[in-house]
Amino acid sequence: MLSKISKTILILGFGFPIVIFSWAFDAYAGPAPKCASANCTDPKGCVELRGGEAVKIATFVPETGENASLAVDVKRGMELGLHTLNTNKNAIAGNKMNFLGHPVSFMSFDSGCGDIDTATLRSTADSIVSDSKTLFTMGTFCSGDALRTLDIFTDAGLILISAANTNPNLTDPAITEPPSFYARLSYNDKVQGQVMANFVNSTLGADSAATVDDGGAYGVGLTIAFRANFVGTLAPVKSLSNQTPGQIASDLAANPPDVIFFAGNLSSDAIALITAIRANNAFANTALTFGDSQSGSDFLAGGNVVEGTYVSTADVSAVTDPEFYTGKFLPTYERKYGESPPVPYHIFAYDIPHVMAHAAEQVVCRAPGGTDRIGREALYNKLLETTDFQGLAATYTCNSSGDCDPDPVIAILKVQNGQFVKQ
Repeated sequence: MLSKISKTILILGFGFPIVIFSWAFDAYAGPAPKCASANCTDPKGCVELRGGEAVKIATFVPETGENASLAVDVKRGMELGLHTLNTNKNAIAGNKMNFLGHPVSFMSFDSGCGDIDTATLRSTADSIVSDSKTLFTMGTFCSGDALRTLDIFTDAGLILISAANTNPNLTDPAITEPPSFYARLSYNDKVQGQVMANFVNSTLGADSAATVDDGGAYGVGLTIAFRANFVGTLAPVKSLSNQTPGQIASDLAANPPDVIFFAGNLSSDAIALITAIRANNAFANTALTFGDSQSGSDFLAGGNVVEGTYVSTADVSAVTDPEFYTGKFLPTYERKYGESPPVPYHIFAYDIPHVMAHAAEQVVCRAPGGTDRIGREALYNKLLETTDFQGLAATYTCNSSGDCDPDPVIAILKVQNGQFVKQ
């Protein structure tokens, strides 16, 4: 049981509500070593916490819009991860949360998922980094939101760590110059695109393919990776940003490909595209395949429309501790939140507080007066030094650009009888 829960709602100047939930729990057992200097010397500044003062962790994921019902999965995953810090994970249902012996305040900010204008989104990011007590931010859910705001986190030295971003540009040093103060535990779409291309070539025997994106960073990045790895004839790129599903289906019907691969943020877009394609008999032998944004309950809600389609996503059967995941984690999740996980990203979110605590414990020091001090640049540097750290989703080793899963396992699922079935 949690020993104390409080809830505060703040309305900032730009009009979006921020909900703060605070939990109090037992103190961290290990005292930090004495700081070498009386004052903070970190180039990006320090988070300084008095005894009993809360560590603030921001979340920057969709709170509104179509993806809000899926993004809640990463918030829940991180909360359950905090329940198992420095304690027996098998008691996940009853553990009290702790982070370096301090209570935790979650501050929730709405990132939308491509549906909040850039000025408003950046204003929200400015609000996040303005709080000197925020240690790190979990986010974003959609890659495009990170690409539009990452420079703000970089300049402030506030770590943005994601359980769901997959766009390659976020960790491409030629595009996002290190140190970016960005990291992700989720996989890179260079891998996901390759896995899906190999599947349609080798398993489905496809010799021709068409790709459709939604015009967003995630969709464009993943279809580029798919096209780079597909062996065979590729139709010209199609996008929902400049054509309707019906227009795309009409164009492709003249020379129907063996497979169509769609990558985009919204399940409603995917379902509309499937409906248009299946209304045309020219595609009777065309397989329909999708990126991981369609690996959730919203896509399955399409019913018979999505039956027989293929989706690439994180392989939850490849977690490092299947007994804990199926025997403890999932029952606790379902009991606490009243539903099964809507998407697979909770496994990465669960690991975020563990990876962050592992780094923070190596840089925190005790300043005069008993204050715990954590240098921001020191914390990010230590995060990037993470090597062979076993989490639930993977064993993490971070590179200098912030990719932390060097060997991701991507599954191909088929919708059969309204359920995802691993192929």
